[in-house]
Formats: sequence, C-alpha cells, structure tokens
Amino acid sequence: MIFFATSALHMTDIIEEEARQAGAEDIHPISGGVEFSADLASAYRFCLYSRVSTRLLLGLWQEEDIQSADELYEASVVLPWEEWINPNLSFSITHTVKNCPYLRNSKFGAIRLKDAIVDRCRQHYDGERPEVDKEESDVVFHLHIDEYRVSWFVDFSGRSLHKRGYRDAQTDAVMAEYIAAALIYRSPWHSAMQKEEQVPVLIDPFCGSGTVAIEAALWAADRAPGLVTSRIFNFLFLPVHDQQIYEKVIAEARAREQAASERKISIYAWDHDPKAIAIAKTAAEHAGVDHLIDFRVKEFREVNEDDVPLQAGYIIADPPYGIRLEGSLIELYRSMSDIFQAYYGGWNITIISGNPELLEYIDMKSDRTNTLVNGGIPCQVDHYYVFTTEERQELARRAEEARQKRLALPLSEGAQTVYNRLMKNME
Repeated sequence: MIFFATSALHMTDIIEEEARQAGAEDIHPISGGVEFSADLASAYRFCLYSRVSTRLLLGLWQEEDIQSADELYEASVVLPWEEWINPNLSFSITHTVKNCPYLRNSKFGAIRLKDAIVDRCRQHYDGERPEVDKEESDVVFHLHIDEYRVSWFVDFSGRSLHKRGYRDAQTDAVMAEYIAAALIYRSPWHSAMQKEEQVPVLIDPFCGSGTVAIEAALWAADRAPGLVTSRIFNFLFLPVHDQQIYEKVIAEARAREQAASERKISIYAWDHDPKAIAIAKTAAEHAGVDHLIDFRVKEFREVNEDDVPLQAGYIIADPPYGIRLEGSLIELYRSMSDIFQAYYGGWNITIISGNPELLEYIDMKSDRTNTLVNGGIPCQVDHYYVFTTEERQELARRAEEARQKRLALPLSEGAQTVYNRLMKNME
C-alpha cells in the first residue's frame, strides 16, 4: 500500500525517519510531505508514533491526464467507491489543488467528486446513498489535483495527528505539539537521549503551557503520542483494517513504554506566570507525564547557581519575541547569554525565535541553525554550546601558543624587506 504523510515546512526529513522507524519502505519526500510504501502494521505504527506529521493518507487511485471538471466526474464515477463507503456511513471530502487550469474554484473539484461518489453508490445500493457530514464523518476522502494529474486518497489517520488531546486550555502564545516535537528533534538533547542509557537533564525556562516539556517527557518515556488519549483513528472504519494486527501493534507499544519505565527522567519547566504553570501542570496530568516534570514558577532573569542541576544538561528555550525590538526584549536576550555563561558551563542550549534580530543580542556564537514555522511565523532555531571556565582557559592558552608560534616564524623575503624599511625610517 502507498501512503502519503503530510508535512509542514522544514520537517520532511523528520517524517522520513519516523516512517523508517515504523517499518516503511521506498520512502521519499514529495511536495507537501513524504510518500512511502507500508503494510498495515507499519501504517498503524506510524499513526501511533508520528510526532511531527499531521495526517496520513492512503492512496487509492491516480489518473495522469484529466482535462476538465466533467472529465474529473467521469473518471471518479467509475471508481469502486462501494469498496470504501456504504449508506450506513457518512463521508466528507478534503482537497488540495495546484496549478489546475480548469478549476477556477478549487472547491468545485470536491463538489464534482462528491457527486460522483453519491451517484456511484446509488447505482450500487439500489438508490440508497451515504450522507455527507463535514464535521463528524466516518470516512474522509481526499482529492489532490496537480495540473492535470488527479490522485484520490482516503484519510487513514483521521483527526490531525499532532492533536494529542492533552490540552484543553492554553496561554496566549501556545506552541503546537508537532512544532515542539520538531524543535526537540533538532536539539542536541534528542540525539543524546538516543545514545545514553539515562535521559539527559532538560530545562525549558520559558515553558508557557508546557508543550516542549510534555513532548520531551513523552519521548523520554517512549510513550506513543497516539496512545496519550483515547483517540479514534479513521482506519477503524476502513475495509482494510485488521483488528488483530492493530492489537499486536498496540501491545508492542505498551511493551516499549513498560521497558522505558525505569529510566530516570529529569525535566524542568519554568515560567514567570503562575497561570501558565497551572495550565502546563494540568496538560501534563492529562498526558500522564506530570510525575516526570518539575514545574516551577520562576523568572529566568532571577536564576542563580542553586537552580542549576549538578549534572550538565540541555536547555530548549522559546523566549518571548515581538516584531518590534522593544527594550525589555533586548535586555532579556542580553541577560540570557550572561546567565548561560555564569551558571551553565558545559550545557547545550537551543533557542527558537520568530525575530532573528533578537538572537543577535545573545553574546554567544551558535554552532548551527535550523528553521521552523510556528503559527505561520518563520522562526530561527540556534544551537549553542556554553564553554566551562576550564575550557575557555584552555582555548585561550592554545590561541596564545598559536600566536607565539606565528611570531617565531622567519619572515618571508618581501616581509623582511618591509620590516627593514620600517626600522630604518624609525631611526
């Protein structure tokens, strides 16, 4: 079976890895997401474990050359929709249309497909037809048109995969779960967690509603995000569904979580706003990871050495930012580098900001940079390593040694001539 996992910008490589870990094959990125081949077990596993993809579609049919809306209807009405829908089930249609010369209104393509499905079912079911329900349909079909190529899909996953179901309130500047997961994936904490037996220490000093801390805790506990709440996947209503295979995948996920239950997890989430901390705690309880996160009401600029864990670790920060460079924001970003260098030597820092100019006020050189889009705002993600006092002293010693070696080298013939001329002029 061929599947298509939808992706936001700058995340396809993460989804490729998620598909690979789920057991998929022939994985490759295409416009808007990642296409791969998978059996049912791998598709179920992807739905349970994907932290970044928003939707998984199962490919049904494809036509390469459809020239008009009437041809779209004619090509659709002959397809065996009765294999996927019956009068006892409701359906809806989503659509994406790119560069289509014959559809001035993209919704018209979905309307023609709806007509074709209804007409086909009436022919097959003696006049009876399934009803359209745009809000709570049992089956969702997806129509994708790219110029003259038309692809028909059925929604395999259902409700957006990033909606874990653990949040029922939010602070003013909430980060979506899949953005938080992508931010974690890009951070050095994620790669260190994969390699080390114990989960490295993680601090989110601007936690807001707690999304980064909660997503990190789910990851560290190896809890499948698709099992955080009682999610009803669309594939449960599809004829290809195999309950026995699904239950085996569920059992596998439970076993993985149990195997990770003995891991020591140290995640700290701070925010200056007591209301934000209360919301974050409630969300963590809903996600079942509240016991893994140390929530505290704390102003980052008041951090001192007593707040720093003995073991060096990692910080993932989403500090406030604005379009305008206000004095308070500039001072906040300046204070971050002072605090990091004073108390967090040996730590790795990841900072996301929707205003890259603010990052210039952090007096540290980033090791690398990524890009994410959060709430429609392109964000820069910078990664830093904070040298310890000993490391800074060693770097200074090596720099001085290198300087002395350069000074001890004999001058070239041309340089010697210039030197002699200067000395003569100084006499």
